[in-house]
Amino acid sequence: MRKQIGFAISALGRKHQVILKGFGAYEVTRLIQMVEIIKTRLGMLHQLNKVIVKSVKSSDGESERQITGCQVILSKG
Repeated sequence: MRKQIGFAISALGRKHQVILKGFGAYEVTRLIQMVEIIKTRLGMLHQLNKVIVKSVKSSDGESERQITGCQVILSKG
């Protein structure tokens, strides 16, 4: 998680915004933790959250299931 936080912070230094995504319960939890750490370190960031549903086909190709995720857009004020 340390590398992703460093990457996001450096990307915000070069760009106006960064988009972070996570799918599944574990990844969404980690995503929210990362966003809070980034906001604490940098401060003065705008945050936009979206809930995403992605369809994934099974390995046999017959059935399809949906995975819920989260997308967070962090941008400079």
